[in-house]
Amino acid sequence: MRHRFATVGSLPTSKRLVDLLTALTETIPADNAATAARLLDEQGVTAVLVFADLGTPEGCRAAGRVLTDTALTAVPVVVVSRRAGLDRRLDALRLGAGAVLDDNVDFEGIERALGEGPEDARIEPMLDRSQRGALRRCLALLEAERFDGVVGVTTADAPAELGLVEGRVVRAECGALRGQDAVAEVLAPATTVLDFKVVASASVAPAPKNRTEGVSVLLIDDDPVGRHLFRAFLSHAGFTVTDAADAESGLAKARALRPDVVVTDLHMPRIDGWRVIAELRGDPATADARIVLHSAFHELLDQLTKAGVGADAFVKKDGRARHLIDVVSAQGAARVALRSALKLGVPFTGSTRELTLGALLHELAAAGTSAKLVVDDGIAHVELVIDQGEFVDAHGRSAAGEWSGRAALALALSLHPATMSVTLTTAAEHAQREPLQSLVDRIRSDDQTHVVAERHQRLADDAPLAFDEERLRAYKRRCTPEARPVVAALHDGTSPRALVAAGHWDPMMVDDIVADLMQRGVARAVRTGEMIELEQVG
Repeated sequence: MRHRFATVGSLPTSKRLVDLLTALTETIPADNAATAARLLDEQGVTAVLVFADLGTPEGCRAAGRVLTDTALTAVPVVVVSRRAGLDRRLDALRLGAGAVLDDNVDFEGIERALGEGPEDARIEPMLDRSQRGALRRCLALLEAERFDGVVGVTTADAPAELGLVEGRVVRAECGALRGQDAVAEVLAPATTVLDFKVVASASVAPAPKNRTEGVSVLLIDDDPVGRHLFRAFLSHAGFTVTDAADAESGLAKARALRPDVVVTDLHMPRIDGWRVIAELRGDPATADARIVLHSAFHELLDQLTKAGVGADAFVKKDGRARHLIDVVSAQGAARVALRSALKLGVPFTGSTRELTLGALLHELAAAGTSAKLVVDDGIAHVELVIDQGEFVDAHGRSAAGEWSGRAALALALSLHPATMSVTLTTAAEHAQREPLQSLVDRIRSDDQTHVVAERHQRLADDAPLAFDEERLRAYKRRCTPEARPVVAALHDGTSPRALVAAGHWDPMMVDDIVADLMQRGVARAVRTGEMIELEQVG
């Protein structure tokens, strides 16, 4: 079910968006907040869009009247404004706005903010009109804006302070608590947030002045002119660049150097860009590299970008260096932030969408860091203990049960998308420790060998799957767009073998999805009545 919108107010640019919403959904204009509130009952309105210019006092007052109307607390209220300052957008979120969007937003932008309908999981945090809910939304905006500063929070129990660098919490204090424990306490459902204040500051912690500093790039391109040109551009921007004239030498250098980012051409002799991507992803030594596909085939790149296939980013090869530099910088930004946090001795929080767990562990091993690492994807939760860059122990839980040691580390490496939180600790003596990087590589190699051995058996299985409906709903919200039709077909009773036989999907993709569903406890085989689990490594 799609949303049914009520719109309040107007902007010079709002007619285009309203016409689009009217064509795609049910959209009803309302003169004011009272009319919008009445439409909730009379027309079944599920969301309110407020068009107001937050850059003017009149626009702020108009938005405020809608946001403070108690009759509208049952639905999300989204403010669409002409470009307003960060302080104005924070004020709107503080008053209860579920989101503040620019007036050039399109229907997809509305859908990303609100989801596809009133049952979408993104709605719930928008309905939390408490100051704690407002704080959560403000922190999300500050992260998107790469904000440097301090958020002072007044709770019913103790004052708290969150220090942000480029939008990430790098320092947190709440009473006697520090680090991630303090952040968790401030945002806990049981905590009553009375007020909070956002203050910009460049002195929270010194962010890296050069966001390309220390980022290693491997450039693979068979065109000597283009390769030397783009190498010069990237080197001038501050990256550490190595180049390769063909895919074979590029793959050898990738395995030897373990670059942070690999930029590869698509069409090359003998081995093309697709094979390069497959080789990089399949080798534990290079699996964590961010991959940028750089090609002159513009129409193909447009299609791939929409489909999200293969690489982490796509750049059109048109001779202009600025876009390539920006994309490579964005792909390496999480590594730069992590290295800066480790150097400063502050906590780090990131996502596997930006930085793989393998890459994070590689940085901890290289820096000889002692830390507690938490990996969580909303279904599984793993805690790892790292001492002086070596693996000590790990414990985790998922729908499939409890995990420990190397098996818990293997589970953590399989979680995506997931959040990762690093809290630095002091070095200690441990009876058993293992080199972290070699252990990660070994687990990945063993897991890959195991998956290849088991793949045929699973794909030959003609038994349908039985699903845990609650876990399935959570899984659908987190899985990739490409996986959703496969999951839907399996949920409808089609067996893995029948899906492969139909020829619509790649067999390895089907197998990966089935294995993931079973490992997370979302599905089990009906024939046996018992969950089929992947063999635990270690």
